Amino acid sequence: MVHIKYHGELKMGWLKEKYTEEYFIGEDKKGNKLPYGVYGVKYWKDGDLYPEAKRLLEYIDLKNATILDIGFGRGEAVKYCVQRGAKLVIGVDFSEAALGIAQITCEDQPSSNYKLYCQDILEFLNDNSDLKDISHILMLDVIEHIPRSEVEELLPILYQILLPGGCLIIHTPFYVEDNDIIHEGLKLSTQDSSDQHDETNGMHINRYSAKGLKNQVEKYGFFQWSNYIFIKPKNKFPIWKHLSIMRSFVARKLKRGV
Repeated sequence: MVHIKYHGELKMGWLKEKYTEEYFIGEDKKGNKLPYGVYGVKYWKDGDLYPEAKRLLEYIDLKNATILDIGFGRGEAVKYCVQRGAKLVIGVDFSEAALGIAQITCEDQPSSNYKLYCQDILEFLNDNSDLKDISHILMLDVIEHIPRSEVEELLPILYQILLPGGCLIIHTPFYVEDNDIIHEGLKLSTQDSSDQHDETNGMHINRYSAKGLKNQVEKYGFFQWSNYIFIKPKNKFPIWKHLSIMRSFVARKLKRGV
């Protein structure tokens, strides 16, 4: 069980050594199933993307889009976006194991439509400071792995590089309350299955309630579209901000972010 309270200098690449091939595919070297690992492996083995992520991506127009996928993992979201017409998918993940798996996942897709980088996202954005005009940004089951202080550094940069009207999609498990584990320690109310295995203990270092995530992201200029979708508005006061039923209907019909 995790009991972390961190007082030293925080370094990027939190618990990077735990992001192994076994973690991503849920099997050991002999092919035995493990009791831990990244969700959605069954769908990945079938060449598909897990349904929760697919439902979110149905809201956005992927055709001719430039997508930034942060923490691409096995690469199935990269492949999904390319298959649905994305002009370019830029994938960034700090795990070498993830890069190797994702390269195999995407090997049947046109190489001109995706680029995969093995790098910490903040380092990548610093090295590519001219990056701009991103249509949509994906953070699918990754924000809980990023220390809160790094999220607070990352979000304003994402806002700057995202096109007006673009979506930031953040899929993450919601907890009954917020828990910045590095600075607060693990709260009993936020424990999850990752805390029960040495191999994943400490990986979910940043846990949000639905309200907490909304407050965190909107602080940097985004408006919430749904629990998991945030938009960089084209106008300062978008008329749809409080029309949740209408905007959900329109989004599904038009498959647009705004």
